[in-house]
Amino acid sequence: MLYSGSLFIQTMFNVDIPLMLIAVAFAVVGSAYAVLGGLRAVAVSDAYSGVLLLTLGVVVVILSLATINFDLSGIPAERLTMIGDSSTPVPWHTLLTGMVFIQIFYWGTNQTITQRAMASPTVEEGQKGVLAAAAIRLMIIPPLVVIPGIVSYKLFGDVGDAAFGLIVREVLPLWLSGAFAAAIAAAVLTSVNSVLNSSTTLWVCDIHEPFINPNADLRRLNLVITVSFVLIGLAMVPIYATADSIINLVQELYGLLSMPILSAFIVGLLFRDVAAGAAITAVVLGVFLYAFFSFVWAPLHYIHMMFFTVIFCVLSALAISRFIFKTSPKFEPAIQLG
Repeated sequence: MLYSGSLFIQTMFNVDIPLMLIAVAFAVVGSAYAVLGGLRAVAVSDAYSGVLLLTLGVVVVILSLATINFDLSGIPAERLTMIGDSSTPVPWHTLLTGMVFIQIFYWGTNQTITQRAMASPTVEEGQKGVLAAAAIRLMIIPPLVVIPGIVSYKLFGDVGDAAFGLIVREVLPLWLSGAFAAAIAAAVLTSVNSVLNSSTTLWVCDIHEPFINPNADLRRLNLVITVSFVLIGLAMVPIYATADSIINLVQELYGLLSMPILSAFIVGLLFRDVAAGAAITAVVLGVFLYAFFSFVWAPLHYIHMMFFTVIFCVLSALAISRFIFKTSPKFEPAIQLG
């Protein structure tokens, strides 16, 4: 988030400011947001920046197509199809394996989504919010992501992650550019704040208090952990800057957490009498297994390896529960269909 937001601001305004300096500015404001504002600040700013960002995003799509007179000629055929071969970042056959679990994780367990849904005043309002977000995600986001990238390729060639900032600078009138930059900045800040808020709470409530120091000064601890996570995020910015595709790299690295965590949900929802310790052990083993696939040996595309990681974690949880915790796991879905 720090890297992509900083890159957008840098390319949109064509400023000669180091990427890291912009990222530091985002990090400082975002961490202050997390410490002082909390989840309510996220919800309020998300509501305003989200509406502004989506509206101006649609304007960018229309203006970018108008810039090339709605003529997509000259663009290579492989950039106009959503069916990727084995040489593309997302080959079509990954849709049959790991991509299934990526989508289940995104739609069902994504912290950014569930955090906002659970902050709703009632269950009904939370359901409305999730359904509205799903409709926007399926109908509005794809053209916002795909079309500016295609137009950018025709105008500037293959410029990688800088494409969106360049196309916004090209098609938006000056009086709208500031509003769009403000909306992007607000989106980055609320996203950073949301992740910091969740991560700090996870560490403090689920790790530090139970296992390290139950009598810790929580206010001071929150501040220390938030700053630590911000510094880790800033340290990753130069690494992301060398990536061919930031979204592809992030998706690959995210598998370290997403697939093992998803396995715990699968075990909990589909099986009974599985020891909690077995599920947690399987999550840890899954992290190490996927790390091995990512950094040591990758016989197949990383999305395929996500599929094997989930299966390994589920089977490991069942086996560990049965043979180490001496329980008798049985298949019994928590939700009965039909």
